Amino acid sequence: MERVLRRGSAGDVWTVRVLGNKLSAVAYGNGLFVAVGDWGTILTSSDGVT
Repeated sequence: MERVLRRGSAGDVWTVRVLGNKLSAVAYGNGLFVAVGDWGTILTSSDGVT
């Protein structure tokens, strides 16, 4: 599985699994977006963009 690291403007680091990864749900609470997907992927964002 290929992985790509990206750094947001606030200095946060995102790990994205490029091949075969689909996000299945997104939730928002306490000022934080959380997205979950295949292969145990969990992504977080305070603004929904970065």
